[in-house]
Amino acid sequence: MAATAVVAAALKSASDRRTMDYDPTVWGDFFLTHVPQTVEVVKAWEEQIEVLKPDVKRRLSAPIDHLAERPNLIDVVERLGLDYHFEEKIDHVMRQLVHQNNNIDDTDDDLNTVALHFRLLRQHSYNAPSDVFYKFKTNGGGFKEEMVNDIEGMLNLYEAGYLRIKGEGVLNEAIEFTKSHLTAKAAELESPLAGRIARALKRPLRKVTDKCEHLFFISFYEKLASHDLALLRLAKLSFNVLHNLYQTELRTLTKWWLKLDTPTNLPYARDKLVERYLWALGGPWEPKYSVARQLAAKMTQFGTLMDDVDTTFCPEHSC
Repeated sequence: MAATAVVAAALKSASDRRTMDYDPTVWGDFFLTHVPQTVEVVKAWEEQIEVLKPDVKRRLSAPIDHLAERPNLIDVVERLGLDYHFEEKIDHVMRQLVHQNNNIDDTDDDLNTVALHFRLLRQHSYNAPSDVFYKFKTNGGGFKEEMVNDIEGMLNLYEAGYLRIKGEGVLNEAIEFTKSHLTAKAAELESPLAGRIARALKRPLRKVTDKCEHLFFISFYEKLASHDLALLRLAKLSFNVLHNLYQTELRTLTKWWLKLDTPTNLPYARDKLVERYLWALGGPWEPKYSVARQLAAKMTQFGTLMDDVDTTFCPEHSC
C-alpha cells in the first residue's frame, strides 16, 4: 500500500506540475522546408574558388620587402574569412617572421606596423612583448598625441589592447587612449572608415564571433577604393559556400529534432535547437568542424531539455 501511495503521489505531482509556457521556436519549419543551393551551383562556386586561390598563395609566399607587407595581407585574409583556405601557408609565414627575428623591429617607429604585428602574433599564440609600445609614449608617461592622425595605427593599437594579459598596464592605457581619440575621429570621418571605427568601438575583434566579423568586413572591404577584386570575389564565394553548408547542417539537425517528437514527449520544454547551433557556430566555423558543430548543438539542446525537466518537476531544485 505504501508503494502504491508513493506512485499515486508522484503521478499527482506530475499532473499538477508547473509549466513555464515557453514561446514556440521562432524558426518554425524554415530549415526543414528551405532547400539549400543545388549541388551544381555549389560545385561551380568551389571551382571558381580553386581558380582564385593560387594567386593568394603566391602573394603569401612572396619575399618580404617590407615588414608590414605580408602581415597586412594575412590580416585582410583572416578578416574576410579566407584563412581556412591557407592555414598552412599562414602558419609558415608567422613562424618565418618569428624565426627570422623580424616579428617586431625595435627600431620601427611606425605605429601601424608594430601594433598590427603584435596583434597577429598574439592571435596566433606567439609570444609578443607589450613593451614595444613604450616607444610611443612621452617622457611624461602618456601616449604621443601625434599618433592620433594614424587611423589604421590607432585601430590596430586599440585591438591589440584587448589581447593584454594581467599586469600589462601599457595596453590598458592604450585602450583608453585610442578609444577616446577614435570616438572623436569617427564623428569627423566619412563612411566606410567611420563605420569601421564605430564597429570596432562597439565590438572589438576579441568580443565578436568570427562569422559576424567576416560578414561585416566583406561589406567594408568592398567599399574601399583600394580593395583587391580577386580577394573580394574569393571572400564572397567562400562565404556563400559556407552559408550553404550551415543551412544544410541546420536542415539535418531539424530532421533529427523532429524524430524525437519533443512537443509530444516533453511539451513543457523549450525548442532552442537553432539558437544552440548558432552558439556552436560562434566557435569552430570552418568546414572541417561540421560534425563538431552539430554534436555541440545536440549536446547543448539536451542540456536545455534537462534544465527544463528540472525546473518543471523541481521548481525549487529540491529533488
